[in-house]
Amino acid sequence: MSTFIQFLQESQTKPLIQAPMAGVQNSKLAIAVCQENAIGSLPCAMLSADKIEQEIIKIQQATNTPFNVNFYTLQKFYDEFNIDNQNIALTGARQPFNRENAELIADLKVPIVSFHFGLPDDDLLTMVKQSGAKILATATTVNEAKFLANKGVDAIIAQGIEAGGHRGMFLDKDLTTQSGTFSLLPNIAKLLKNSDITLIGAGGISDNITVKSAFGLGADLVQIGTAFLLADECDTKPTHKFLLQI
Repeated sequence: MSTFIQFLQESQTKPLIQAPMAGVQNSKLAIAVCQENAIGSLPCAMLSADKIEQEIIKIQQATNTPFNVNFYTLQKFYDEFNIDNQNIALTGARQPFNRENAELIADLKVPIVSFHFGLPDDDLLTMVKQSGAKILATATTVNEAKFLANKGVDAIIAQGIEAGGHRGMFLDKDLTTQSGTFSLLPNIAKLLKNSDITLIGAGGISDNITVKSAFGLGADLVQIGTAFLLADECDTKPTHKFLLQI
């Protein structure tokens, strides 16, 4: 049994993660999920450090269940296109994970941190590890899963092509490398067979049948996003809610 699974069992947490969805949710949804003993998530890429702190404290005051804070590791793309972090911050665009975020995680003793589009640089990653937080990261291919495993993450989110959120691709820009959740899961499960790394399935998982299918193909947990867009605690626009129910 992986240390991450033991961590969840000790806190009696269900093997379900609410996917972080920047732009349509805040701590309200994360709290509601945590209060049902699953893992609520707070998307942080569009929030200032002060706002992240405020939202984390709200979650901590409302529940004792482990929760996840999610960041984008966009710095290499910012560097590639010569984007100025300070200027783009004024637009409310998604921000790359930075030292201030890492220090905040340590100060607030955040239990779980997830990354999208790869991982931050080794110094920042070490800071997160030393804080005691469990580290999750997204892989869309087996090669990305190998990279994450070698970096020592606690869990890998296998994101299939069905996922409604951003594609977490970071090693290859070729879309032909992308596969469905239910073919990706068993291949990453084989890779992780003798490791201590937890496998999380994401993409196209929305009901009892697909949850059971993901578990049957090697997932230890599932991550669900789109289904939560209909929740009262989610800030989904009325038009989108209507279309989701058709």
